[in-house]
Amino acid sequence: MNKFKKISSKIITILLLYSLLISIFPNIIFAADLVTVDEAGSITFNTTSTQATTGIKYRTVGFTINRSPSCSADGQCIPQSSAHGEVRIQQVNEVPHGDNTVTTYFKVPEALVSKALEEAGL
Repeated sequence: MNKFKKISSKIITILLLYSLLISIFPNIIFAADLVTVDEAGSITFNTTSTQATTGIKYRTVGFTINRSPSCSADGQCIPQSSAHGEVRIQQVNEVPHGDNTVTTYFKVPEALVSKALEEAGL
């Protein structure tokens, strides 16, 4: 019975720590705030994210399009392992909000998307 109490207390402690970690992060994450396609077929979208606060900076450079899944059952992903196309996006604006967030605006010309789809065999 004593062994059961030790195991139970460890499991409860782990569950409490896990629930605390989950509560720190937001429940819903949106990939883009607004996605539109103009008359020429260009895709525009924007994202709002937390600004980098250290010397490390990050930016979105593009997407890889695959015809078939590129991730294995163990979670390893190699997007360039099969026929694929790459879309390099163009950042057109960035607006800081003064609250450690920034909205970044992107544009993807239709020709780049069509080329990537062809390269992926789609």
